[in-house]
Amino acid sequence: MAAVNYHFRDKLGLYREVLGKAMETMRATTEAARQAGAGGSSEHKLRAYIRVFLQRVIGQGHDTWIHQLMAHEIADPTPALDLVIDQVILPRMAYLSDLVADILRLSPQDDRVMRCVLSVQSQCHAMMTNAVSRRFMPDFRGDATAIDRLAQHIAEFSLGGIRSLTQPDELLRA
Repeated sequence: MAAVNYHFRDKLGLYREVLGKAMETMRATTEAARQAGAGGSSEHKLRAYIRVFLQRVIGQGHDTWIHQLMAHEIADPTPALDLVIDQVILPRMAYLSDLVADILRLSPQDDRVMRCVLSVQSQCHAMMTNAVSRRFMPDFRGDATAIDRLAQHIAEFSLGGIRSLTQPDELLRA
């Protein structure tokens, strides 16, 4: 405890330092996804985001501890959660909102855009060390081929749903 107090002032200081490293990794994931989609259409960029995100969060050899830390932070928030939201989650959601808004030809502030973004993110998050989803996909091993297939499925499913929102209301009610 003395070493923690000496280097970090207290346990919260140590926690903030660990959280800072996690946030760096999370920002790097968003940046890698942006770079992977650079120059492409919004659909291409969304596909690239999903693929990179899944590679980073469920791929073998990556920083899976971060997701456990974030799950704990969300379940039992500390004052640091606002920092995570402001510095990592909001920029990520803004990027995704811009992509979805472009596909839908709507304002990024339109409620339909955020619902779509949350749907995409929810599908990606469902595979992160989730005991329930793993029970229904017990053979999923997280290798590159499996992740690419999963990313392709989530992208196709999401884009199909997003595209359906561009249809006239009469077609949606049929």
